Amino acid sequence: MVHESVIERIRSAQDRYAPIVMPQSYTVVRWDGTLARRPEGSAEAVARAKGQVKVWNDVWRRRVNYFATVGVSFALALLPALDGSLLLDTDALVELHRLAAPFTHLVSPLIRATERFLPGFAQIWLESFATHPALFSVLVVALVGLLLRGGALQRRIDDRMHVLWRPLHGQGGARPKSGWGDECIQALRTSSIYQTTLQFAKWQAVPFVFGALALITLVVIAASPVVLAVYRSKIHAAETDGTICTLAVPDRTLTSTPNNKRVFDIRDLCMDTGIDVTTGKTYRISLTVFEPWSDGTINTTPGGFGPERMTWPLGYLAIPFRRSLDGNWLQTFAAIVPSAERSGYAEPGPQPRFPLDFLPAGPNYVARSEAPASGRVRLWVNDVVVPWQIV
Repeated sequence: MVHESVIERIRSAQDRYAPIVMPQSYTVVRWDGTLARRPEGSAEAVARAKGQVKVWNDVWRRRVNYFATVGVSFALALLPALDGSLLLDTDALVELHRLAAPFTHLVSPLIRATERFLPGFAQIWLESFATHPALFSVLVVALVGLLLRGGALQRRIDDRMHVLWRPLHGQGGARPKSGWGDECIQALRTSSIYQTTLQFAKWQAVPFVFGALALITLVVIAASPVVLAVYRSKIHAAETDGTICTLAVPDRTLTSTPNNKRVFDIRDLCMDTGIDVTTGKTYRISLTVFEPWSDGTINTTPGGFGPERMTWPLGYLAIPFRRSLDGNWLQTFAAIVPSAERSGYAEPGPQPRFPLDFLPAGPNYVARSEAPASGRVRLWVNDVVVPWQIV
């Protein structure tokens, strides 16, 4: 049954109202509650119902277009998270950047020019877009095209249904023209396999996956403070009592070069410099980088790098798992082991630690710092420390 107000709205055509869900057979309910026959003739109702089948094909097209739009939008939003990943280093994307270079060479400067007008949090996306101008341009063109296509499909659905309701406007009915692939689309969307799969995904698979992800997210959020508290307390205890960097432990990185210079391996927890310092005196430390000072694909210096250079948001989320919350990623730190511990028989004690600000000095990197305590200097790099390394 259909209320009389629906029929009046169709007839007035003030807003081009043309419902697509009206069945072939229906009864009209008047304002006073009595029933009336449908205003369409039998032939007109049959023609409209057959025409609606073709219009539903356009609805299916619009649905596919919608999910494609969401997919491209997500690709743009997640582009910063893919920086440095192998997905952006595939041969196809490298070739795309090469071919599109003549057309996109102005894109990066234009993107960076907008940085001064946008809030700070947008820099993550702007930097990623400027780094991959060809991919960004393709995604933007695809997104604009899909949005225009979605609008065109909606207008076509409205127009075709308006034509099918012409008999209620006192005009002759007309059959809408068939679109491309109408027969294939209709066969697909009405097939039992498609309908069964769609209903399963809609009412079972998607709710189950969403519920499972929501449950996992809640568990992770609830457990994170406890896990991080235990993890940070273990690191703090190891740093405080000196077990993480004690001279009594055999030094695996104490290697000499032909020039009798010590080799600093950034992968180890500590490196014995062989240098004893005295409280209050200023010392100069020089490093010569023979191999790339890097973390995966990120090349840096002994001064380290900020979290914004890592895959977003990993660079920020992983900070609590870093050895020191201060300083940068891969920044060089110094720890001073008290003199009493050098024999290996004394109980470990507090080891003052502090970041070193290395600056380029010719082929070397140089840092100057005042010793906060007396003892032997050990160096280490600020990176993630896995639990078994400090047990």
